[in-house]
Amino acid sequence: MRIVYGIQSTGKGHLSRFLGLKLFFDRDGHELLVIASGYEDPPDYFLEAVRDCEYVRFRGVSYVGDGSGGISWAATGSQFLLCIPGLLDSFQDASGIIRQFDPGVIVSDFDPITASSFVAPGFVKEA
Repeated sequence: MRIVYGIQSTGKGHLSRFLGLKLFFDRDGHELLVIASGYEDPPDYFLEAVRDCEYVRFRGVSYVGDGSGGISWAATGSQFLLCIPGLLDSFQDASGIIRQFDPGVIVSDFDPITASSFVAPGFVKEA
């Protein structure tokens, strides 16, 4: 099966979860298109793991910390507003890439690009 796997790359938990699942995707012969979004580049161990997949990275959006281990909602909201033009471009670019890949399923692990209905409107396919 052709699978698009969208992943939020800001934290390392989502990336680690994907690495665990990738073992099964590879074992069962699935073809992957991995789309990562986040403000920072994913770490090298993740990039090494996706070297045998189609891989695309988008800037996406990010949370802004409050300095105490939490999220500053005001700063995050302001940052999000600044990201909207790039995010809209990412939606358009991802839509074309996904349509060309022609997946059987899209999995979104807290990734705003692949979770958006702007990217794959009407994606529901008949079984």
